[in-house]
Amino acid sequence: MSMRTTVRRGALARAINAGLMPDPPITDLLDGRARHAAKRVGLTATKSRWRKDTIDNYRGFQLVNERNIVVHGSRYDLSAEQVIEWCTTPELAAKLGCTVPA
Repeated sequence: MSMRTTVRRGALARAINAGLMPDPPITDLLDGRARHAAKRVGLTATKSRWRKDTIDNYRGFQLVNERNIVVHGSRYDLSAEQVIEWCTTPELAAKLGCTVPA
């Protein structure tokens, strides 16, 4: 039985691998994956940085096209998992006017 380890590069990665720093929280990893998935289909996933609850802010993501027009999640109500799902499923991406690369 072999154990798989994640290979990380850079000074921060070496510190994490050496046990000097903890792994980044899973939410940060999902946020990065959501932004990358959106970028692959030509969108930008922006996350709200506002700290107080308001009627138009649910502290999540919204998807913005290249003209800076919100195409989904106008109230910052998308989770990272929803962004990944919308940007990787061809049927859902087509509703946003995007195509999923092969």
